[in-house]
Amino acid sequence: MNENKEQGISIVREGFIVRSEMRCGKWIANIALGLKNTTDEDKTVTVLCDITEKESGKRATEYKFHTFTYKNNIVEKSMLLYVEDPKMWDASEGLLYSCCVKLFDGKTQIDEASTDFGFIADK
Repeated sequence: MNENKEQGISIVREGFIVRSEMRCGKWIANIALGLKNTTDEDKTVTVLCDITEKESGKRATEYKFHTFTYKNNIVEKSMLLYVEDPKMWDASEGLLYSCCVKLFDGKTQIDEASTDFGFIADK
C-alpha cells in the first residue's frame, strides 16, 4: 500500500463519510469520499467499497468502480449502496457495520480506509 502519502494517489481521510438513510422504503449507505492524486500524471484507479457486519464479518453489500483522477488534484465521489434488512443501531449495540474502501492501481492495492456506522430507525 501507499505508506508514503506524499506522492501518489490516496483516500482523503477527512472526507470519508458514511451516512445511513431510508430512501423509497429501502436502507441505503450513503458514502462520500475524496481521492487525492499528488502525482504529475492523470490516472484511472479502481475503488472497492465493502460493507460488513462487525460482529459476524458477514458482507452486507459491496460495490466496485473505476474512476479517473487528475494530476495534482482531488476528486470527490459518492456511492449509494443498498443494504437489505440491516440490523438497527441502539445504545447497547453500538455501531454494527464497517465500511472499508480500498483503492487499486491495476491489481496493486495502494490505499485503504475504513469507518464504522449504524442504521438508525426513525421513531
